Amino acid sequence: MKRFDKIIFGFIMGSSFPLLLAMSSFLIWFYTNRNESIVIYYLVSGIILGIILNLLLLKKLIRKIYTLPIWLLVAFYMFYSINIYGFFMGLPIVNLLMGVLAGYYYSRRMRVNKVSLQKYAFMIIKISAFTALVTLLFCVMTAVIALLHENIGEELRNMLQLDFQITNATVLITIIFGTVGLVICQYYLTRFVLIKGLAAQASNA
Repeated sequence: MKRFDKIIFGFIMGSSFPLLLAMSSFLIWFYTNRNESIVIYYLVSGIILGIILNLLLLKKLIRKIYTLPIWLLVAFYMFYSINIYGFFMGLPIVNLLMGVLAGYYYSRRMRVNKVSLQKYAFMIIKISAFTALVTLLFCVMTAVIALLHENIGEELRNMLQLDFQITNATVLITIIFGTVGLVICQYYLTRFVLIKGLAAQASNA
């Protein structure tokens, strides 16, 4: 495994357990206590448990990084996609980064596992379609939130400091074209990174 791969995938997987357990601990606090003076203890406990899991599992996961089961890869992908989506307040454009990561990872996985050339086209379509589908899911979520907001047009006008009114029809058209554009972009971005990764490895073989 390349040093770069070990660093990047180690960071991604090593961050997931503390982050997930810290979030879970916060939810437990929120639904059972809500005493603000002790919330830090819940968060720290979750982080510590995540670090313990890293000590027990991280090396094994890194050693098997290119043979991990698909369901686990999907879980990691969705976990980080949801966090990115939430962190950037429902703007799915940033989720394009996950397509880049998926394309890079699968280009390495396919070469390491010696996937036959006959399966390359199918795998490229399959992975690209998956990332595009996830992007579509987040775009739909953003659209629903926006369309259920009665004053979304006025809020956008004030936020962007525009001197004209934004109607609901304008918002709807923007959402439709934006969704189609992002989904297509995610598909071809993942495809591009995957193909380039495979080609680069083939030339270095």
